[in-house]
Amino acid sequence: MNCQRVQSAFRPKRYRVAVVASAVQSSQTAALLKERQPDVAIISAQLHEGPLEGFRVRRALQSKTRAVMLRASRERDPPLPMLRGHGQE
Repeated sequence: MNCQRVQSAFRPKRYRVAVVASAVQSSQTAALLKERQPDVAIISAQLHEGPLEGFRVRRALQSKTRAVMLRASRERDPPLPMLRGHGQE
């Protein structure tokens, strides 16, 4: 279901984005990334196999594709101090 929500968010023509594929299993996601080699991949941290499986798929990605990782959370605060501006030195 979340896959469909993300996909529909990019459908309006004003974004000039083409959705070329979607998947919920890590093996299918990895195969599509290898086959299609998109400029940008939006990958959920939680795929069918588990809550951090998307990060494993991202680490295995061996192309010029840039990845945006989605993380489901009910927390309102950013998870990392550097996202709050505390990581700059």
